[in-house]
Amino acid sequence: MIRFAKAHAYGNDFLYVLQPDVEGVNLQALAREMCHRTTGIGADGLILYAPSPAGASMRLFNADGSLRTPDPSEEEEAARTKPAPAEPTPEPKAEAQPEPKPEPKPEPEPAVDDERDLPPEMPGEPSLFNELVINLASQAAMYMGLVDNPLAPKMPTDMHAARQMIDILAMLQQKTRGNLTAEENVLLERILTDLRMQYVAMATTKR
Repeated sequence: MIRFAKAHAYGNDFLYVLQPDVEGVNLQALAREMCHRTTGIGADGLILYAPSPAGASMRLFNADGSLRTPDPSEEEEAARTKPAPAEPTPEPKAEAQPEPKPEPKPEPEPAVDDERDLPPEMPGEPSLFNELVINLASQAAMYMGLVDNPLAPKMPTDMHAARQMIDILAMLQQKTRGNLTAEENVLLERILTDLRMQYVAMATTKR
C-alpha cells in the first residue's frame, strides 16, 4: 500500500508520496498509473519528497511520467551559496515596573466546544494543516515554473510571487512551532528547505 496526499491549487491537483514508500518502484510508470484520470487516482502530476543531506528534496513527475526538476549542478551551487542566517539583535532590557495591585478575577465563562460541528479526521487521512502546506508549496512551484499551470500553459515565472509563498510557509513554521505533530513538522521542514534551495538556484541562474 502506498500512502499519498492529494492537493489542489490554481486549477492543478498533485499527488504527494514519500520516497521511502516507493523504494524499488519504477517512478515514471507509477506517476503515469496514479495520475491517470480513468484508471488511477487522477492528478496533473506526482511530487516525490524525501530527506536529503541538505534537509529535504522534491522530485516532480508530470502526468505522462516525465521528470521535471532543476539541474543538479544548480542545486549544488545553491547549497554552496546559501547565505548564513543573520544573528538576532538583542532586545534592550526593560526597566522594572512596580507590580500593579491585583484586581478581582471575573468568573470564567463556560467553555465552548468550537469543534463540535467539525467531522473527526479519519485514520490515514492527511491533516488539514498538511493540505494547507502542500497547497502553498504547489503554488510556489508553479510560480517558479517547476510545474505547469493548465489554465495558463505559457505563464511566465514570477519569482516575487514564489518568494511570497515561501515566506508564508516560513511564517507558518514560526507561528506553529511546538504545536505540530511530528509528521506535520517533518513535512513542513522538508518542503520549506527544498523550496528555498530551488529558489536560490533559480535566482542565481537568472543573474
